[in-house]
Amino acid sequence: MNQAKFDYEKRIEKLRENLSLKKDEGILLFNPKDVFYFTGFKGTKSFLLITKTELFLITDFRYFEKFEKENCFGQLFKIKTSYYDDVSGLIFRLKLKKIFLDETKTYCEAYNELSSRLPTVNFLFKKNISENLRSVKDNSEIEILKEAALKTVKVFDEILSFLGEGITERKLALKLEEMLKLEGFEKVSFPPIVLFGSKTSMPHGEPENIELKKNQPVLMDFGGVYKGYCSDFTRTVFFGKPDSSFQNIYASLLNCQKNVIKSAKAGMKAFQIDAIARECLDKESLGDFFKHSLGHGVGLDIHESPMISPFNDFVIQNGMVFTVEPGVYFENRFGIRIEDMVVVKNDALHVLTDYPKELILIKQE
Repeated sequence: MNQAKFDYEKRIEKLRENLSLKKDEGILLFNPKDVFYFTGFKGTKSFLLITKTELFLITDFRYFEKFEKENCFGQLFKIKTSYYDDVSGLIFRLKLKKIFLDETKTYCEAYNELSSRLPTVNFLFKKNISENLRSVKDNSEIEILKEAALKTVKVFDEILSFLGEGITERKLALKLEEMLKLEGFEKVSFPPIVLFGSKTSMPHGEPENIELKKNQPVLMDFGGVYKGYCSDFTRTVFFGKPDSSFQNIYASLLNCQKNVIKSAKAGMKAFQIDAIARECLDKESLGDFFKHSLGHGVGLDIHESPMISPFNDFVIQNGMVFTVEPGVYFENRFGIRIEDMVVVKNDALHVLTDYPKELILIKQE
């Protein structure tokens, strides 16, 4: 797959500028998503070495042909003996004195192996070397994420016809996976969360062989990977007829989610957006039942910057894509979560997962 529509050179230059990279310094990245972001290369193992003037995609014989055929960005450096021996030799030949490593994505083995071979090189850990860049999506990324979002809601619309008495959580989750792949997704972006009845009170419960019964809520949280980018979407529907308490709580939660999407703006800090939801839910006497963060960035990873939480002062910018997913959970009774992906454009939030949010009632046959 040719990924030339992405401006890799611009991304690399921004990274160099962010670290004020000097002639005898380099950046060594190990995370496959970072490698893909800067080169378009996908493989199970590869390193990326970026210097002031060069970029080396480092991988083994399994991917030499793939690199060439897919027209990946950068210079291919072929591993001939072992990754650590060959990479150490490359760093030595380039006369690099300082190597920046991402402290959140560098595994201990890599640091130990390289530092022992290169005792005169200063390995300096920096936090989230690529995160700030990756958090602001360019137009090509936003188009892919929009496509992924629309395909996801299409799958949701189709899965509703499979809701019937006797189907199990696990069978419905497997059906979601199948439908995502048939819709063009490479794989699921995370194992689907499909929960019935009182299990919906567990935010990250796992599907089991539990059958759907009359008059139960159904929570579905799922997404797929499309052209390398993730989607994420949650709806809570009801199989049968809910009581007034469930309907009122659902309406209150939905009102708060809509309020966040309407009120949040570029320039606000992440914790301020999270606070909009909490203040609204507090007014509805539901604040004590909302115990997780409001949302998270979505891109090459299903959870990435910006995290929309009470503890994050990250400034929201145009081009960022994240979820808005307030949820309330009543132990051993039920839970409700409503989640949409949004993009910040022209300083406002715009919904990507465009699907009706009013409570859906599934008729019992």
